[in-house]
Amino acid sequence: MMKLFSCFYPVVFVAAVLWTGCAAQKHHTEVVIVSTNDIHAAIDRMPALATLVERTRAVNPNVLVLDAGDKWTGNPYVDLNKEVGLPIVALLDSIGYDLSTVGNHGFDHGVALLGERIRHARFETVLANVISDTACFPVLPAYSFRTVDGVKLGFLGLLDTSRGGYPDGRLENFSGVGFSDPLRTALRYRNLKDSCDLLVGLTHLGVDLDSTLAEQMPQLRLIVGGHSHTVLAGGGKSVNGVLITQTGKGLQYAGITRLKFRNRRLIGIENHLVPLDTISPDPKIAALVRQYEQAPELRRRVGETTVPMDKVALLNLQVDAILARTQTDFAFYNWNGMRIDTHAAAPFTVADVFAMEPFGSVLYQLPMRLSDLRELILNKFNYNGKEGHTVDIYPAGGTYTIVTNAEKQGVDVLFFDRDGRQLTDETRVFQVTLPDYLHSTYVFPLRGSGRALDMKVTDLLMDYLSGHRPLPVDTAMRVSIRPVQ
Repeated sequence: MMKLFSCFYPVVFVAAVLWTGCAAQKHHTEVVIVSTNDIHAAIDRMPALATLVERTRAVNPNVLVLDAGDKWTGNPYVDLNKEVGLPIVALLDSIGYDLSTVGNHGFDHGVALLGERIRHARFETVLANVISDTACFPVLPAYSFRTVDGVKLGFLGLLDTSRGGYPDGRLENFSGVGFSDPLRTALRYRNLKDSCDLLVGLTHLGVDLDSTLAEQMPQLRLIVGGHSHTVLAGGGKSVNGVLITQTGKGLQYAGITRLKFRNRRLIGIENHLVPLDTISPDPKIAALVRQYEQAPELRRRVGETTVPMDKVALLNLQVDAILARTQTDFAFYNWNGMRIDTHAAAPFTVADVFAMEPFGSVLYQLPMRLSDLRELILNKFNYNGKEGHTVDIYPAGGTYTIVTNAEKQGVDVLFFDRDGRQLTDETRVFQVTLPDYLHSTYVFPLRGSGRALDMKVTDLLMDYLSGHRPLPVDTAMRVSIRPVQ
């Protein structure tokens, strides 16, 4: 459990009792924040979340329920609903959310649909660093105040824009809106602290940028964050006197943060994570989820595996399916584009395929030399933002090794064919297949060039699954990282 002011609270409490006697108890307030982030449409976990919220409110009525962005994209029963995304809004409204901010995946279906969902929701959405120049997207409030049992709290919404001034995602998804730098924007709202008893950042920045924000803006005493899918030990961490919380992804956990006030002055914060798989489901919310999961076209079987598959095996399946259809030399897909981490020894349904690849990715073919591939991989690996310095661009058709220096920066990439032989001909032109996200947003010399293929990754996956019985399962990791020798 994360605690701030734990040694300070008893001393002040005793002094207050001696001064005012029993009447002082009327001025003690505890506000509880139940928080989520990066739900990614995990509606199967929402019945347990509903139970947690209900139990928390039964103990203390001073409860606010917050979400730090990325509620959408990742579950076909949400993404392919005839009213895309609406199940999320309906479920969050049923649970009784109070406030939310916008994550980068909120824009996956474009600004018009996101604007429609924001207008439809009963909970309020705050975001300070978005600029709308279209009637399709509402002008969002930068912040919102909530008064709970006489205590006034302010919430400032912020979204990461470190990918060239935009959030992570296809640039066309953001048509009609622009963004300002979240840290510079936040500093313009420092004086909000003078208008409330506690100022809270409701952010989709990732834990590293949250830490920078805490260093620059101690007027925030609490940051409820998301984006980096971080599970913080103990539920949170303190930076510059600011408590930063995050709950991982996919509703594995919900956050509980207790704010203790005396005479509207903050005297303590405690927080922890609650694993939702330990909570019994709320029957009403469970029934609503079952309604969404009854779509017969999504429950159709398209293949089967007789062994469990981890994320590496699933990525191998996906890139091999792309390579088999396109007949190119290499095929690549981004590591975090694979939106599920495991699949049991069980049938694959249409829903499973769209859970693996919920973005509707289409493919491009490009002629690339080893130098082009090397620059594509190193630019991503050496990126200082989210997903930098990790395995990201995942191959079929061969393997590769990133060579790093003493500072952990990538300095070279060694390529190998399927038989393990190193590729050394720098003049050879390879035919390479990339999904549109890599093709249009990653930094490399040939970005945006090449030939569009009339193929969706989900279609290729379903064809591959149906054509391979039994399904070949490859568990070998195809990317390695080693220091320079």
